[in-house]
Amino acid sequence: MKNLITLILGISLVCSCNSNDLNNDEELLVKNELINQSVEKNNISIYLNNWMSNITDSKNITQISIPGTHDSGALHDPVIGPSYTAKTQNLTIKEQLNIGIRFLDIRCKVSDNGFAIYHGPINQNLKFENVVKSIKEFLQNNPSEFILLSIKKEDLKKDNNNQFAKVFEEYLTGELGSIVYKDNKIFPSIKEVRGKVIIIKRFSNTSKVGYNANSGWVDNYKGDFTIYNNLSSFTIQDYYNVDNLSNKWEIVENQFLNASSSYSTSAMYLNFTSGIKKNILYIPNIKTVSDYINPKVKDYFNSSTKKNNGVCIMDFANANYTFPIINSNFK
Repeated sequence: MKNLITLILGISLVCSCNSNDLNNDEELLVKNELINQSVEKNNISIYLNNWMSNITDSKNITQISIPGTHDSGALHDPVIGPSYTAKTQNLTIKEQLNIGIRFLDIRCKVSDNGFAIYHGPINQNLKFENVVKSIKEFLQNNPSEFILLSIKKEDLKKDNNNQFAKVFEEYLTGELGSIVYKDNKIFPSIKEVRGKVIIIKRFSNTSKVGYNANSGWVDNYKGDFTIYNNLSSFTIQDYYNVDNLSNKWEIVENQFLNASSSYSTSAMYLNFTSGIKKNILYIPNIKTVSDYINPKVKDYFNSSTKKNNGVCIMDFANANYTFPIINSNFK
């Protein structure tokens, strides 16, 4: 317990700083501390960058609690305009993986015969191949881990659906294909996917690689809905246009409870804690929601004894929030 308290306090001190307020030396110190923090639990050391190494091989990937990020590549707001209308994260993909994130939400548009990362209309100055490079390097250094990679087509143009699917197939012939889990029927055991990427596809396609989660996605639904995919399903909570913050938390909490009460290895629960809330000028703000919801997520996991809480997908993730989710797997 003493080590646990020490870790939580250490994380709080490290992560309470906004990276924009740090100089380069301080930023490097923060990153190194995040990577190296661990806790003794039941005579094992749990490190944020390889926490899955302590989960038994036989467990199904649906039977654990997994921290994730929403719009994982969105580190930039518009050049001109209010803050927190597009930016959803402070940490890079590499940094997110090192603090325990294992679900990445990557939003793409076709650009120069490849994928560029966007949040809505805002270009995030990041290429998909750079995302893949960060993932591959991380898995090479941490072969005990697996990553859920959600790929979403971030524009509404239907006339380029085939082009988007074609670019995806081309990525599969490159570095992505060397690390991807290629089955898409039942959800696998952890042993089957260590060192692998499990793709969740939010675009029209006919590829046999990855799990489909495109058809049936209900936009901004206040509650949860289910998408059936071969012998598996996704039950999703993604209410994001938030009018009432306490109502949003109630919906998030209910999804955690739904996940923890499910014993089916064919059902994965995706819980988006993210959202936007309009201010008095009707300008949407992302951080208003995360500032309210993230501490509640932390408190929930610190007090809960449930182990299989599904995938918690958040904005502005840091180790202060990922650790309680990870630690729930070892209570």
